[in-house]
Amino acid sequence: MNALTSEEALRWLDDALAEFPERTADQDVTRSMLWMTTKIAHEEREAFVDALRLWLHQRRLPSLPLDLAVRHQLIELRQDLDSVLIAMERGDGYPAYYREIVPPLRKRLESLPHDKPA
Repeated sequence: MNALTSEEALRWLDDALAEFPERTADQDVTRSMLWMTTKIAHEEREAFVDALRLWLHQRRLPSLPLDLAVRHQLIELRQDLDSVLIAMERGDGYPAYYREIVPPLRKRLESLPHDKPA
């Protein structure tokens, strides 16, 4: 990959997600995306992190960016993800039923390291 912008990386993510049939189970999409994003997370880390930030600012469900951040140890997203979970708990810009999924998402966020891996 050549140096991507955050918008290009987000478009890449959207295009990759669009390839999945509508009935694909969320866990299958997540498992595939974890594998598919390995190269971009390594080679285009800054653009990938910024793309996931854009994703979060669009008020989309944060479970996929959270799983990608944990898998690829994108500690740069810890504060962004925490802010989103707080907003979800308050119902700020998210449907009320999202509050139910905050505890498991918060538990997954706890597994994200606080420091970059050596």
